[in-house]
Amino acid sequence: MTLSVVVYNLAAYSTLFARLQAYDLIKTLLPGLFSESLFSTALAFAIVGAALIIETFVSMLLFTRAAKASLIVQKTVDRDRVFAGNFVTVTVRIINKSRSPIPVAEVYDAIPDSMDLALGDNYAVLAIPPHGSVEFSYVLYAPVRGKYKIGPTDIIIRDRAALFSVKRTVESYVEVLVYPPYEDVAKIELSLRRSKSGFLSGVHQSLAIGTGMDFVGLRKFYPGDDPRFIDRKAYARYNELMVKEFTTERDMRIYLLIDSSFTMGIGEERNTKLDYAIRAAMVLMRIAEKSKDFVGIGAYQERPVFLYKAKAPHRIKMKVLEDLALLQPRGVPNLDNMVRRLFALDRRFDGVFIISDLEGNIHNTIQGIKRLLARRTHVIVIAPFTPYFEPYEDLGELGKYLAESYSYKYRLNRIEAERRIRELGVPVITVGPKDFMKEFVKALVALKRSAALKRLRI
Repeated sequence: MTLSVVVYNLAAYSTLFARLQAYDLIKTLLPGLFSESLFSTALAFAIVGAALIIETFVSMLLFTRAAKASLIVQKTVDRDRVFAGNFVTVTVRIINKSRSPIPVAEVYDAIPDSMDLALGDNYAVLAIPPHGSVEFSYVLYAPVRGKYKIGPTDIIIRDRAALFSVKRTVESYVEVLVYPPYEDVAKIELSLRRSKSGFLSGVHQSLAIGTGMDFVGLRKFYPGDDPRFIDRKAYARYNELMVKEFTTERDMRIYLLIDSSFTMGIGEERNTKLDYAIRAAMVLMRIAEKSKDFVGIGAYQERPVFLYKAKAPHRIKMKVLEDLALLQPRGVPNLDNMVRRLFALDRRFDGVFIISDLEGNIHNTIQGIKRLLARRTHVIVIAPFTPYFEPYEDLGELGKYLAESYSYKYRLNRIEAERRIRELGVPVITVGPKDFMKEFVKALVALKRSAALKRLRI
């Protein structure tokens, strides 16, 4: 092996000397060796060859020591949890724990495909001193939600003459959790600031027997009412049991159930139906936080993926954000299984939002809605319409024709699914990318108002 390396390097140096006209240089320095005789010329080249062989062995010896150097890669980020659309600064530090210097180290730090390099380079050429360290940094742009690993780190060690090299892969990783984008929440907050009273105010009052500050009136006593709040004077006057009613403030308990089946992943990159549903969940949490309501959020496929009991948003916010960041479209939906899980978790709630494209088994969806209605729950279905989310601009003529044919068949199935749900008295709101958030907020206001009126028994 050593002989082959020497022969290879002799050939390389011969080419180098030929380009630099080294022959003329040596001839000038040692004129006595370069006479007209063939022996003198051969002797000169023998001296040059010997020098090259010595240099090769010296370089190989030094490189062998450097290649055995103990290297440690430490990787840090300025923050390991960010919202989509923000930046992450990555710092890579390489520590040489040996006594041998590393003259040339080419370092390449692998980054996820879903992240973009915003500033600097994830590649550097460094010289690492013995018992020393060097570092470099770069900035990544995180446009897509999810959990990502940055790494591993590849290090190519070379000698100064670039004759030898060895590659190492250091399994050094750092994880970054990217939450869903905050832009829609920011728009809602701006709307709330512009409104003096807030567009969700005035819909929380409900009647409660014997509690509250403002007296409303009397009503008949029904089995199950607390007898302590019977009005004796009214009983003496009308000869009938009557109870007092007051207005009181009561928190709304609203659930959002997200269909995360495979078809919800249809759409442009970073703007699929599921992405919009996740943004709606973030908007709901922010509005509930402002209006002091309780909110519960869940996602379902064939089985429930996760479900959080309705609480004050600040108590479940970070856990929900983490689950939403990791949520991926898979499998088929089954709303009935999700509703069963909801009933086992919570017995009292005022309204339920369902975000689904209605492309799964409609029988399971109908069964789930019927169970909710049996509890006298107000239900609203937000239904993303798949053709609105599919980009047709890049398709050819044949592709557009096939897409239109699919769209026609899909519309027929969709109309039938909507008809069966509306027969139950449940509104179905068809949305696309442009009006998703607008229609969702309008439906939220309508749901809160309907739930409040139901409490008032109007």
